[in-house]
Amino acid sequence: MKLEIRPGNRWCVVEKRARFSLSSIRGEILRHENINERFTLLGTPAPARDQTLFKAYTDGKDLLVAVAVFDSVAPTTRMCPVQRLPNRHSVEIFFAPWNDELGWFQFCFQPDGRVETFNHLPYPEAHATSMAWLKVRRFCWEDESKSVGLRLYWLFAWFPLKQVFRNGERCGFNVARSNPPIEEYSSWNHTSAVGTQDATCFGKLYLNRAPESWRDVHADLQGNRVVAEGRISKGLRNFRLELVNPIGEKLAMTTRVKEGRFRALATLGKRIPGCYRLCPAGTGVSIEPEDYSFDLTSRDWARQFRFSVTYDIPDNICEVGYLTPKRLRREMEGWKEWGIQRIYWIEYGPLSRWGTWWDQVIAGLAKKNSGRNDVALTRKHCDNLILPGARWAKRQGMEFFGVFKPFDMGINPYYVENDGQSCVREIEERYTTAMPEVAAHPELLMRRHPEWRRREVFPITRLVFYSENPIPSFTPSKLSLWTSRDNLHYTKYRKSFRVTQGAIRRPHYRWTPAGKVAESESIPNHPHGVVNHPHGVVNWRIEISNLNLDAPFLALEIEGQNFTVSHRAFAFAEAWSEGKEAPVTLSSGGDHKKGFILGKGVWSWANHTATILDVYSWKSGPLGMVFREEEGPSNLLEPSYAGARKIWLERIRAILESDADGVDIRTLGFHSTTMSHLAHAFAEPVREAFRKRYGRPVEPTHEDYTRVRKLRGEAYTQFLREAKALATRYRKKLSAHLEWGVEVPHHLDNRMAMDMDWRTWIGEKIVDEVSLRGWASQNSYVHRHILPLARRMKVPMHIISRCLAGGLDLRAMEVCERYVMEACAAGCSGFSLYQTSNILRMNPEGYPMPVGLVDEALRKARCALDRLETAPL
Repeated sequence: MKLEIRPGNRWCVVEKRARFSLSSIRGEILRHENINERFTLLGTPAPARDQTLFKAYTDGKDLLVAVAVFDSVAPTTRMCPVQRLPNRHSVEIFFAPWNDELGWFQFCFQPDGRVETFNHLPYPEAHATSMAWLKVRRFCWEDESKSVGLRLYWLFAWFPLKQVFRNGERCGFNVARSNPPIEEYSSWNHTSAVGTQDATCFGKLYLNRAPESWRDVHADLQGNRVVAEGRISKGLRNFRLELVNPIGEKLAMTTRVKEGRFRALATLGKRIPGCYRLCPAGTGVSIEPEDYSFDLTSRDWARQFRFSVTYDIPDNICEVGYLTPKRLRREMEGWKEWGIQRIYWIEYGPLSRWGTWWDQVIAGLAKKNSGRNDVALTRKHCDNLILPGARWAKRQGMEFFGVFKPFDMGINPYYVENDGQSCVREIEERYTTAMPEVAAHPELLMRRHPEWRRREVFPITRLVFYSENPIPSFTPSKLSLWTSRDNLHYTKYRKSFRVTQGAIRRPHYRWTPAGKVAESESIPNHPHGVVNHPHGVVNWRIEISNLNLDAPFLALEIEGQNFTVSHRAFAFAEAWSEGKEAPVTLSSGGDHKKGFILGKGVWSWANHTATILDVYSWKSGPLGMVFREEEGPSNLLEPSYAGARKIWLERIRAILESDADGVDIRTLGFHSTTMSHLAHAFAEPVREAFRKRYGRPVEPTHEDYTRVRKLRGEAYTQFLREAKALATRYRKKLSAHLEWGVEVPHHLDNRMAMDMDWRTWIGEKIVDEVSLRGWASQNSYVHRHILPLARRMKVPMHIISRCLAGGLDLRAMEVCERYVMEACAAGCSGFSLYQTSNILRMNPEGYPMPVGLVDEALRKARCALDRLETAPL
């Protein structure tokens, strides 16, 4: 039997040129001279409809990435002359200089000329301004006017070569593309694509010479014997292979090499369903790709596989419509008819208990879509939705799991009216929504170290804003200030003040939860090539002095100026009161007319550098700030408090008392944002546990941060143990999400500043199942680390897809089947589509309607599984 072989990663080499000739580069790419192509779809290795080609070049100073973007979707028939459409596509380029499958820089090149930049830099050196951020030097989009049959657009992007290869001559690398006309996302390395910064699946970019390689690999299964053949490069010596089975056991392969070809044999002692990897062993050199893999499955494995969908009820009410027991019954009947076997239900509790969330936020969002108060209609018919949801799913013969998110019991991006019960006060002097039990227990929240928190001090007499890039000079009279005591009513500051501009020398700073500290005057042999000048480094500043500010909120604007003031967030601004530095928290949006958003960071759905460590930019427009620091997040419970764990357990108990088969716990994906989770990781029980274990107070050092993350992770694991005991008493299952982020070790900065000790959760069978949210079933990290342990411990692992915001797109019939069949073949126990509000609508008579071909796509996937159950394997 011929096996379908796939490489673990792709790689390419930078080509050297004395100078960049864009016309020559275009010709090389169009002639397919050593190009990189064959982009595949996000989440499944189906080929993309439209071609994307690229090459990487260097002139010794810059790295140039040249990308050809083909577009075959015409606005009208090809026979009618029409004006050429502008480019509608975006390209993302990722670099991972550490090459450790953790950190990355991301550049999103939008067709309107914008470049959005993101990064994940969990390293200690990222706490200091001495670490240089990778930036794009310049870029351009060009329209290929000579292309007739296909529209063709070119992206050329230049980057500083030494910054890309700051840690050696190999760099993690990926190129991805968004194709809006057909809602298609594609990527050079398919499991890491548009918007999903998954460094575990980047390819490799080599600078000076190609690595040793093995290629043209194919394999057969002859009875129980695996036979692999292929070619190897000339430099490989003592080449041999080993076969790693789905539970991580290694089997040496008898390998023979002759004239650049190899043949390797291994006999399987037992045919275990799942992913098998062919891995080079003992070569002593870098070899690409890192491995090849193939899947074996069985009828029994297909029978136990579960095809699922995930509900997120707020989205359903906003986008699908109000719910009643009858409507839920029809939905569950529809899912059953379309082949679904399990329902995941993200649970928020009865609608009547969380007034600010349902009555203010969701009701407002729903009215924009339907003009009705769908929350009130839902509450009228079924206030506690999980009860009829679970009941009707079970009556259809489907399994039902309630999903509980411990850190999503409060949602801080939405401002609400104070109802005295389900809201909390924010640093902006506004209220955000929180479950009543969270709002009632602020003593159980994550907190700053009380001795490290900088207190308010007034009056503010001097402000300084720093930039790593030059700031154009401006007329001081163009700068206006507004002050406020409530962040709602701003009045113009009428007193005189002095403005100073220009370049200065300033030391490098390092951020700590206790505040920023100056680095030593010089850093010899700095790993990133940054050495401090004996008198500091050059910054540009805007200094405002002779002030007398006694209100906590300030807004400023420079009229008629087009500029960017940019620095690391913790080093961007300083406020002083009579020679004493005061706290300052910067805005992330808003204005002095409606109020500012303060102290908020990025969403927690994927890995990102903490906002306090990232680059903060003031691009003209209004800049807001408050002269205080928040004590901690307003709604994130601290797992080290027994009382916090008790609140969580009561939420789990409510799910277990429904007809649900179990509870699935999601940790990292939630709606509240903060500038830094590490800053708020020092609540009293954490400090006490540290003192008890190490015999001293915690200090603001990287070594102690690691210890704190470990202690908080132990507390969270204790919560899971308690949840397991509770589920066992109800004779139900406990499952846990393993999301993007669990791959980051706790000695580095990780989300929630907490050790996600998933190996203990699985190894001690604290959890009965695991759900991989966002990972693709071919992800190499999953197959090297997570799945083998889960399989050894007989803990089923289910894949939950990335959010299908565009539904199942125009290729639903093909893609849905591949999602399911590849997950089954790879050794997963189930696949869930996330989420139902993206693939289901309700017609005016209250009957469920699939979005596009979703129903037929689900049926087709189910039929493929059914065929596999009876196939002669």
